[in-house]
Amino acid sequence: MERARRPDPFEDPPFPREPQRRMIPMRRVWDRKGQINTADRVPRSASITAVADAERALAAEPDRRSAVKKAYSLYAISGDMGRATSLVERWVSKEPLDPEALTARADLAARRGDRELAVRMLGSVVDVRPDDVAGQKRLARLYRWSGRADLGCRHAMAIAELRSNDAKLLADALRCARSGNNARWASDALALVDEKTAHLAASLAEAPAPDDSRLLGDLRVEATWLDDVDLDLAILHPDGQRVSWLGAPTRELIAARDVLNHGAEGLSLSGAKPGEYGIEIVRSGAATGPVRGELTIFAAGETRRIPFTLDGQRLTVALAEIKMVPRLIPIDNGGLAIAE
Repeated sequence: MERARRPDPFEDPPFPREPQRRMIPMRRVWDRKGQINTADRVPRSASITAVADAERALAAEPDRRSAVKKAYSLYAISGDMGRATSLVERWVSKEPLDPEALTARADLAARRGDRELAVRMLGSVVDVRPDDVAGQKRLARLYRWSGRADLGCRHAMAIAELRSNDAKLLADALRCARSGNNARWASDALALVDEKTAHLAASLAEAPAPDDSRLLGDLRVEATWLDDVDLDLAILHPDGQRVSWLGAPTRELIAARDVLNHGAEGLSLSGAKPGEYGIEIVRSGAATGPVRGELTIFAAGETRRIPFTLDGQRLTVALAEIKMVPRLIPIDNGGLAIAE
């Protein structure tokens, strides 16, 4: 019979066994976070180094389209109106029918406060490309927002003729035609499409038009001021476009309200890509004196109220940055948890 082992008084006692742990599987998700900066007015993407690099690329290949567009976009978002204007004029002289060059020219006119010239230039873009549905939509919307529904309806009907199989676009045109006592156009348009499209368009036209003056998205700007002047809000897109109630060639959804009000205006951009956006105020017409007011900026969860004084034609008040911030969350794996 084997004897039991006597404990050794000099032997270290065994360590207690740790409970077995199970790792919780995690996955990364991205949250949109906003930051509003009033100390800096020029985005980091338009730094002195970035502009110098773009200028060197342009000097090496002055006729390369991508080099021209890059240099212009950096001039535009940094507020260098002189060099931006000079470059666009050279661009237009070489390609007088280039829609992007004409749009850039319209943006610069709007930033100088010449809104009517900007609208005429945007109209010339459609003259160059009459089948450009995005350009037609832009004009239809800006005319509607500015209270010139009859002009907006002309573009809505032109869009419906270009995309005759799109029931939603046809419905928009039908509302316009009926509100403008143009029943003949409505009946002809329905007769030219197939029965299914005509039925769906007629049904959609009975519903109220979508409200595109409601400010939506996680980049919204509202301004109020006391002086009897007409100010316009603008958001300078990281890609170099100027977003305002005059529209912009962006994929994001633009909404605007009170665009001709002498005391308040609102502007929003839904689905804004990550990056820094300049928030700009422009006086429409000639500058005559200081205008004081307040901006309320909402950027992906952050809100700031910023007083401003506009002495000249144009003022960049702040930068609003949209960032994608990662965080880890547990994956649902049937209730497994870490052991105590």
